[in-house]
Amino acid sequence: GGLAGRVRPGDTVAVVGCGPVWLAAVATAQLFSPSRIVAVDVASTRLDAAKRLGADAIATAGEAEQLVADIEKFRKDNGCDRLVMIWCGSTETYIEPGAAHASIKSFEAALDADDQTIAPSMLYAYAAIKTRTPFINGAPNLSADIPALYEMARELAVPVAGKDFKTGQTLMKTVIAP
Repeated sequence: GGLAGRVRPGDTVAVVGCGPVWLAAVATAQLFSPSRIVAVDVASTRLDAAKRLGADAIATAGEAEQLVADIEKFRKDNGCDRLVMIWCGSTETYIEPGAAHASIKSFEAALDADDQTIAPSMLYAYAAIKTRTPFINGAPNLSADIPALYEMARELAVPVAGKDFKTGQTLMKTVIAP
């Protein structure tokens, strides 16, 4: 996370999503000497753990448009120089790509309709891309790996990377390497 986000001494670092892997990112971010480490998650237990591991501040996140607003507010309120969102939650049910995922228009219509084929990881990917925050998928979920979110990422020139850190696509191949 620190290398991919190009963290420099004095930066404010945000770790969005505090599952087990990214709790380690909270702890290791300290190696880059940031001025602050801010952790964001929807679960208070994960935020408590982040605080114990060195996060200076914690914040909660909501859904879809609320996530977008939360990311922008978080960036502004915490003086973040840059954000990178890394998704590592692997507890959601696999969803086959369908009509709701075909274009950004169909995806946003599905969001409005509370379509069950829009997984939580897709909500976070959508919010990240919409706020021009690079998104890295480290879980075996579709996340941003659908035509709608690729379309949005291309239009907004937002980097999207990763498939699953536990497969042959290693962190080095999907995130750090050119």
